[in-house]
Amino acid sequence: MVNFTIAGSTAIIVVMKFTHTSTDNPLENTLPKLIRDRIPEIILENEGVEADIREAMDDEEYIKFVLKKMHEEVEEFLDASTSEHVAEEAADVREIVDALLSVVNEHLAKYDVKDEQVASVQKQKNEKNGAFAKRLLLLSMPKRESDK
Repeated sequence: MVNFTIAGSTAIIVVMKFTHTSTDNPLENTLPKLIRDRIPEIILENEGVEADIREAMDDEEYIKFVLKKMHEEVEEFLDASTSEHVAEEAADVREIVDALLSVVNEHLAKYDVKDEQVASVQKQKNEKNGAFAKRLLLLSMPKRESDK
């Protein structure tokens, strides 16, 4: 922890050293999988061999792997049991959300869709159908009279 004063105000900064926490999550070792940009360099530095990698072919494939990675990271986040591990996994979840939003934003730009338009449609849909705040799960569909 570091204390410092600027213009009469005192602030405290908590400095946490990052250390990767290994998990027994089988998704963590399922290949192929999306990896962070520097992982090939780190593998070369640590193992002395080049990793077999390729870039996603297109947005569709990339999003498929982003969602797979999201599943992995959310499971690890939910399994975390110390404040340091929770912070590490939350950072991973945020990074993958940012990756997904980046693709969404690129697609919006391709069609010249402005953020205000998306926000307006989101608001309309929330007013009509609700959001996901109640965490509701649909278990079955009621049968219609015409289906009986």
